[in-house]
Amino acid sequence: MSRCRWVVLEPLDTIVVRDGRAFDAGVNTEAQTVPPTPSTVAGAIGAAYGVLFVALTRNIESMAAKIAAGLAYGAAVYLFMTFLVMPWANPVMYATIDKGLFFLIHLAYGATLPVALPMRRGAPTARRREAPAR
Repeated sequence: MSRCRWVVLEPLDTIVVRDGRAFDAGVNTEAQTVPPTPSTVAGAIGAAYGVLFVALTRNIESMAAKIAAGLAYGAAVYLFMTFLVMPWANPVMYATIDKGLFFLIHLAYGATLPVALPMRRGAPTARRREAPAR
């Protein structure tokens, strides 16, 4: 008999990306939907990479090994984003960033992942419920 696990995601609020006009700006004005800013997209990508890191390092028990894996992961993300994605996604940023500082920032990101994110499989959470067996 197999057991299914369900993860319930309950939204806290809606996400609306629009220009900065006030909601009560007047009868004849309309707010326009705008694409998310680059920093918003970068934050979403960083969060997705963090979730991927948790999935890849789920079975590592030692905190030192997790931090080493995080440092390697940060370096891998740096190489992937800096030399494969950024040249075509944002050539101006690619030409102007200090690549050494950018590398250190990615290492810091990788080193904080094991501390900031849950690493144990089956760690208790308030939102996790088990589905009844069928």
